[in-house]
Amino acid sequence: ALVTYNAHNGKRQPTLREVTVAQGNARYEEKNGMLLEKWSNGKARVVVNTDSRECVRIPEEVVAIAPYAFNGDRNIRELYLSNRIKLVGMRGLAFQCFIELIHIDLEEPIKGHTSFDVRFPEIDRSVKQIELAFSVPDHVSVEAILDHYDGSIVSGSSYDAMVDGGIGLYDQSKMIIARLKDPVLMTPSNRSMCDRVMRSNLVDIIVQAARHDDRQVVDDMLDLGYLTKDNIDIVVERASDVRDAAMTGYLLEVKRRFFGSQLMDFDL
Repeated sequence: ALVTYNAHNGKRQPTLREVTVAQGNARYEEKNGMLLEKWSNGKARVVVNTDSRECVRIPEEVVAIAPYAFNGDRNIRELYLSNRIKLVGMRGLAFQCFIELIHIDLEEPIKGHTSFDVRFPEIDRSVKQIELAFSVPDHVSVEAILDHYDGSIVSGSSYDAMVDGGIGLYDQSKMIIARLKDPVLMTPSNRSMCDRVMRSNLVDIIVQAARHDDRQVVDDMLDLGYLTKDNIDIVVERASDVRDAAMTGYLLEVKRRFFGSQLMDFDL
């Protein structure tokens, strides 16, 4: 009864912006801009989101989301919720905007994690990936959220080939490195695609790291097995073109320490 036309089709911001609950109502309450239906077991369901605030915190007691409760919302920039939400009705969480931070508290720890903070790259592709991550499963699925996140960072490009709306190689490599260092719930397919991006762009990634004076990227590429004795020479050569003596010196030291170079090197 509270699903307005815009909330149903998702083409515009829903028109229902305020719901007032009478004091003492035993079944419903308004909380954090949401109308909640309270259950006898102490849990609750979000009936509809009636607020346009940018930071949305779904209360801890919520375990269900009614159909279309958030469909069409376009103002959310930060979202805090939990995988305790086991039932999501049709398009209940079909967000249609770019969400800068998605924080998911976990009902049970997953490989040492009690929560996840997911920051999709700010490209138009991410808007669709976020919508799919939340609207396809019938519950809050950490696996789906991370799967679509990995898909976004691997592509790193806009849907529109005529628009320069992708993320740069340096930022993309930083995101992929972070996932490869902690590949929790990463699918074999996404792992393979991440590996392909890193191997095919190895030299350019190091060059970009040199431009940003980022030695951590060099260390990570070494630890992850991408920087090897077979490619260290071309990496040093290309990185030296940036004319950053400190970074070139660091790469030469890496070459000496890890790949046993005993020769005098005059690349500087």
